[in-house]
Amino acid sequence: MGTASKGRQDATGDVFSPAQFVTEWNGLSPRAKSALFPDGEHRAAINDLATVMDGMKKAQLFENTLKTGIAVGGSAHLAGFTVAPLTTTLLVASEFGLGKLLASPGFAPWLARTPAQSNSALRLHVTRLGNVAGREAVIGADIKALQERLREAFGQSPVRAAANDKEQD
Repeated sequence: MGTASKGRQDATGDVFSPAQFVTEWNGLSPRAKSALFPDGEHRAAINDLATVMDGMKKAQLFENTLKTGIAVGGSAHLAGFTVAPLTTTLLVASEFGLGKLLASPGFAPWLARTPAQSNSALRLHVTRLGNVAGREAVIGADIKALQERLREAFGQSPVRAAANDKEQD
């Protein structure tokens, strides 16, 4: 449902598009959503995430296509964890195949419960992600990779994170 269009794909064809996901999710009837996600809590978490992704979709109108702000990206992600942890976690998670993670009955509720408090609450929440990985054998490795990336992000200063993002591009 969230596979990016051909023009936004990479060689693997696995790029997830929050905008595409929102479009497809909103096009489903309540009955279809129930068939795809019979667990009401999971479905509610997906609805919450779709709301956040809709905001991301609208924010793409202001995308920096010239990439002049790449050096600031790491700092923005770290600052984002304190201002909008759910949205920032979604952005980081999108690097790890967010589509298959969202299909997990454990991951979507975990993501929807991302705390908006202090960094210590967020660190504890990231630690709980290990429990989800243990219950989700098929995507456990992806969840562990996301957990490690989130731990790295919390462990860096904003200046170092920005330098790392610039080195990777």
